[in-house]
Amino acid sequence: MRAYRHRAPAGQSDDDRPAHAQDRALPVPCDRLPIGPVGTRKQQERLVQGLTIHLVVYAVVNGLLLFIWVLFFGSYDQLTDYFRHPTEALNSSFWPIYPIVFWGAAVLIHAGAVCASILFGRRARQRRRAMAQQVLAAAGTAAGRKHRHGPQKQWVTAMFTDISSSTPLAENMGDDAWHDLLAQHRDMVRQMIGEHEGAEVGTQGDGFLIRFDEPESAVRCAMAIQSRLSEERAAGREVPSVRAGIHAGEVVETEEDMVGRVVNLAARVTGSAAPGQILVTEPVADQLPADIVVHDCGLQELKGITRPRHLLAVDWRDHGRSSQTTTDEIDLREQ
Repeated sequence: MRAYRHRAPAGQSDDDRPAHAQDRALPVPCDRLPIGPVGTRKQQERLVQGLTIHLVVYAVVNGLLLFIWVLFFGSYDQLTDYFRHPTEALNSSFWPIYPIVFWGAAVLIHAGAVCASILFGRRARQRRRAMAQQVLAAAGTAAGRKHRHGPQKQWVTAMFTDISSSTPLAENMGDDAWHDLLAQHRDMVRQMIGEHEGAEVGTQGDGFLIRFDEPESAVRCAMAIQSRLSEERAAGREVPSVRAGIHAGEVVETEEDMVGRVVNLAARVTGSAAPGQILVTEPVADQLPADIVVHDCGLQELKGITRPRHLLAVDWRDHGRSSQTTTDEIDLREQ
């Protein structure tokens, strides 16, 4: 018997978690966790404030020095010429050039240090925040596993799909072509599962185990898969032949698996189906509406099952015609 496992969910919101798990959630957001003094916003604000004060002092002091030079040692016209031709200022008695240049270099170094601190401090803070989030996620997962509910019994409809003669098909096609065909097939099956409100329990090889709440949804999903394959085949595309088996009953569900005789029997029903056929058990057929036509296949011996089972084949090829016939008959009866 093949072992099928649940696919891990893409995500889980807080509302979906049990009450005891929600009570254990930390009330402090991750962006407010204590992440250490280095690279914090307050320190960055202090660094920027210090640089601003440095720039203001630099401008005020050097402006005062220039005013003193103009007042006692030179003129405004000379000052203008020195700013237009800085090399002449170095060769003259324009002494304010030295504090302007060397102090200006110190200001640039200060500005570079502040920028580097902000840049790398932000990255460090992001790394620490990501680590904190990972720790919280791991703690929440551990708490959930520790306090999760035990196995639950549920009444479900289990459906298996399987590609017929997949081994020789893969041998004839080659690895690359088989990989592409299998990927396209899986995408199509998952699309049909979503459209019919099913849940993919797991895959192994080329087969699917799918869970439905109602037998009708499972059968209509299988019919949609077969119809899509038939359309692709009629269009000249190479598609595999798929068989499906459906059974309904009570299973034992956990967070990671779905087990029980229902699953085993659905797998055996699939193994008895012919390529392109949908076989259902009697509990499934009893729940189907009148527009879904089934044909009696009688009692069938299934491998590993002690008693023969009554199986029925779903007539998915004539579904449209059968639906129209049923509608016409209803109209005639009403007249």
